[in-house]
Amino acid sequence: MTRVHFWGIRGSIPSSSQKTIGYGCNTPCVSVEGLKNTSLILDAGTGIYPLGKTLVGENKNIVILMSHFHWDHIQGLPFFMPFYEKGRSIFIFSPDKTQMKLIFKDQMDGKRFPILFSDLASPPQFFSLNDPSLKDLLENKIQLKTIQNQHSCLANGIRLQIENKSLLYCTDNELDAPPHNTKRYQEFVEFCHGASILIHDCQYLDNETQVKKGWGHSFFSDVLTLGKKSQAETLVLFHHDPDRSDTELDRLQTECHNWTRNNGFPNRCVVAKEGMALSLTWQ
Repeated sequence: MTRVHFWGIRGSIPSSSQKTIGYGCNTPCVSVEGLKNTSLILDAGTGIYPLGKTLVGENKNIVILMSHFHWDHIQGLPFFMPFYEKGRSIFIFSPDKTQMKLIFKDQMDGKRFPILFSDLASPPQFFSLNDPSLKDLLENKIQLKTIQNQHSCLANGIRLQIENKSLLYCTDNELDAPPHNTKRYQEFVEFCHGASILIHDCQYLDNETQVKKGWGHSFFSDVLTLGKKSQAETLVLFHHDPDRSDTELDRLQTECHNWTRNNGFPNRCVVAKEGMALSLTWQ
């Protein structure tokens, strides 16, 4: 059995307060657990810190797939404990391997972080997302496809296909980005079609469109409509606004249930919460 585990679910900045602690405070990080020899991680926000502590002492390869390089998706990298263990094999795949390497080295330059990149006991190897070596690291069980998201920088949506199961990770994507592009929207519907689990950016509520349209993140109704049109089995609303309170997210979960009951697809809609794990099974 494979489990999709949520370690960080916030967007933009960690948000720790009594109003947000129920759903979680860390920025994006998701793990896919079930491969025999590899620990697979999606993004490296602050959620990668608690994840990293669970991986200490293992001898598995570690593969980190980066959607893009905005701060909230990379800020946990210097705190990832396996980097400080000797003999670990760690691989980072991203939209641009050269840029990823430079960014990580800049983070750990002695000024922004007290430890130098060159002092890491197990520094990572850097690759592009389309590098063929990824197939072997994923034990030939997972096929990866990407789509360019509608965001303010180069950002990729990621599809992991495992036989007849599929995990879609589309964070930092504005589905109805101005000017509205019907062709691009249909590309996302096709890319996400039949998803077993579709994790999608849903940072904003519908009543925030007037102010936040064009900011590179999606709105509630747009994401639910994508879930229906792509016939997703489970839709996970992700990348919550840092100011979104637990009470507001509870209300959003209720709206999800009502929407799916009235519209048929997705079969299930879930508001992402730290510590949540969903099953994705293959033989």
